[in-house]
Amino acid sequence: MPQNPGEKTNHSPLDELDNNRHQALSDALKSSFIIIRFVMLAVVAVIVGSGVLMVEQNQVAILLRFGKPVITEGNPLLQPGLHFAFPDPIDEKVFVNVGEAMSVKSSVGWYKVDPEREIRGLGPEPKGFLVPRQDGYLMSADGNIFHAQATLKYRISDPLKFALDFQSTTNVLRDLLDNSLVHSAAQFTAQEAIYSKQAEFKEAITAQLNNMVNDYRLGIVLDPLDLEVRPPADVREAFEMVMAKDQEWSQLMSEAQSYKNEVTLKAIGEAEAIKLSGISRS
Repeated sequence: MPQNPGEKTNHSPLDELDNNRHQALSDALKSSFIIIRFVMLAVVAVIVGSGVLMVEQNQVAILLRFGKPVITEGNPLLQPGLHFAFPDPIDEKVFVNVGEAMSVKSSVGWYKVDPEREIRGLGPEPKGFLVPRQDGYLMSADGNIFHAQATLKYRISDPLKFALDFQSTTNVLRDLLDNSLVHSAAQFTAQEAIYSKQAEFKEAITAQLNNMVNDYRLGIVLDPLDLEVRPPADVREAFEMVMAKDQEWSQLMSEAQSYKNEVTLKAIGEAEAIKLSGISRS
């Protein structure tokens, strides 16, 4: 039966419950849309922010887009300052320190030493043997062994080659330094490498290393090498005794040469005096 306009509509409890459900769903959807908007804005902010690239002082950066360097104004290197890049995985950023000296250390010829003794500047205690895979050593030209540790300092001259040509140029350089130590040790006797020709031993290591660095084109410039050479702990006293005898022999030879020169000059002077005396009498 049709309702009159002035009559009130009677709603059942089910209708009220249904309306409340619809209202709650509508409110939940509105809240969800607000959260989604905030999330989307945050995502956009992160994407935009990740595109801002800051290159610090004493650095350059290489921008790789799908694995290839991006060249900007004819230069693939980004200088210190702010730059823009696409986020990963489109752009990859590679930073290279070019304003400071870097270093690698070779331990192929060095021994294992207790940290406390190393801080005090002491070598290992004699134990009568070397421990494989812990104690390193070098073989000399006369079949003896000795220990040497080298620290190489270098500067990056070509960031592209240094960063891109090898997976880890630092590891390559450490291997080359190890190789140079082993190669050069075989050209000197143990006594020469440790005492009498340590400077020449160092020069041989540097020359061998320079040749290999140039061949590999690592994009670096080498600074002077720091080298420390020691005899094995168990025979250190014997080496020092031989060195002392060599120094004593050298001193005696120097004194003998000085005496020889003195006597020779005196004899020459006396001979000239006798010669002049004979001429004057005649």
